[in-house]
Amino acid sequence: MELYTKAIGKQDGHFSRNHVLMNYPELNPLEPSYLTNRAASYMALKRFRPALEDCQIAASLQAASPSPKTLLRLARCQLALGSSNPALSTIRSILNIEPKNVQAIQLRDKVQVLEGHVKNFETARAKKDWGLARLALDKCLQAIEGEGGDVPPEWRYWRVELELSRGNWEAASSAAGCVL
Repeated sequence: MELYTKAIGKQDGHFSRNHVLMNYPELNPLEPSYLTNRAASYMALKRFRPALEDCQIAASLQAASPSPKTLLRLARCQLALGSSNPALSTIRSILNIEPKNVQAIQLRDKVQVLEGHVKNFETARAKKDWGLARLALDKCLQAIEGEGGDVPPEWRYWRVELELSRGNWEAASSAAGCVL
């Protein structure tokens, strides 16, 4: 990961893009594969936010024809961070390029399952069916944790709201502690 960062010349690191271009002409800080490979390293470490950023930059550098591999990593990051709508949009882009991409189809299925759990939560919440809402939220959390991802802050707030609505003050206090 360190070498990719040097090749990219990330501004918050020790090297700037200009420094890399002037002193290491064989490196190309605008090479998307450096970004996607570093993203893969971040993903292996379950650091999905910086991986997402690298994938987004790589995809923008490939604007004319983004690589399905880049898009797949981007969609995985989006899923791991609980962003199901962006993940589905990214997966549609992959399937437009490669309609039979097995990894994209499998990922789409996971994202759709997560979307179903989120909708079930929202429906139960609107009906004030707190038991069903809790079950649906637990399924959402399991889906994200199964990817090794980060639970979205909004979902943590949902847990607090859910426990308060059920009158479970201890659990609400504990959930609020997790939010902080």
